[in-house]
Amino acid sequence: MSKINLEWLLEWTFKERNEPLAAHKIHRYPAVFIPELAGKIIEAFSSEGDTVLDIFSGSGTTLLEAMRLKRHSKGIELNPLAILITKVKTQYIDEEILKAGIEQWEANFLNQDFGEHHI
Repeated sequence: MSKINLEWLLEWTFKERNEPLAAHKIHRYPAVFIPELAGKIIEAFSSEGDTVLDIFSGSGTTLLEAMRLKRHSKGIELNPLAILITKVKTQYIDEEILKAGIEQWEANFLNQDFGEHHI
């Protein structure tokens, strides 16, 4: 076995795991796929712009990692809860629209004078 293959094989321990994307923590799905493992497999067997298929997509870890790595993805899942979790995790939110929504919320809620309430 060549040195490159051996190094690649030894890197599967994920001893120095980084904090996963916040979206991976939306729900504690019972059969969670380690994001770093999904990412490593996607990087090893596909290129940017390719389509990744996950036939047991569960809560969408593979689909989210594919998005992060600039791949298209398709998932198949029967569990309605898992489908909902995946839709939430993989929903693209435009940063400018999000900022505008936060600013509007701040203006409408935080700047209100609720007055004093006595019991």
